[in-house]
Amino acid sequence: MKNKIPIIELKWDTRLLKKKIGRLCMLPNHVKKIDTILDVARSKGYLYLTCRIDPPEFSQVRSLESAGFYLTDVGVTLEIKKQDLYLGENLLKVPINTATIKDIPILKKIIKSLFLHSRFYHDPFFTKDDADKIYQAWIEDAIKGISADKVFWVKNKGFVVCKKSHLKIGEISLIGVANKFRGKGIGRALLASSLEWFYSQGLNKVRVRTQLININSLKFYLSAGFKLCSCDMVFGKIL
Repeated sequence: MKNKIPIIELKWDTRLLKKKIGRLCMLPNHVKKIDTILDVARSKGYLYLTCRIDPPEFSQVRSLESAGFYLTDVGVTLEIKKQDLYLGENLLKVPINTATIKDIPILKKIIKSLFLHSRFYHDPFFTKDDADKIYQAWIEDAIKGISADKVFWVKNKGFVVCKKSHLKIGEISLIGVANKFRGKGIGRALLASSLEWFYSQGLNKVRVRTQLININSLKFYLSAGFKLCSCDMVFGKIL
């Protein structure tokens, strides 16, 4: 156990925030074993661990809580197949373009503090500056093709990040609309563009994950024809 622990270092997070962060990727069935893992993690310089349970099991939840982990997020994954898509009769006609490197500065401004339902804005380990930095780095990496395959955007108003998974399933990594432009149909237009692109790539199934507490987001996807697929729980532990 001292030589090998079931923790993967999240190197991207560690490098960005300059704090050693890891993921507990295999959960022992005994609290004492978790405590031993935590001691080894501390000795290796970890400052924070995250653990995602998918699907959630009450026994695992109790084990994590007994070891001092706290709930940071409840995620809901939704899925849509091409034949189930419904975007309504009056889809907003607005110029939607592929984001390029020259658009990064504007998109980094749009995304800042946009996803306030995210665990990064609620977990006490992360500061608001940390959370902003994470999302700004995500959108930059997505546009550069490091973490995504396509980013569509409506200039100065909103964007959607698209990724093709190894399972031949489309993934909407992020979709966001600036606060002052919400409720005007921009999100639905961006969703339509992303789904059209996925289908053009031969992917007939698309998934998106959102937070359970983000009721507006859930309503948005359900109204477009998405169906509930799975749920997960994410826990954190400050070491």
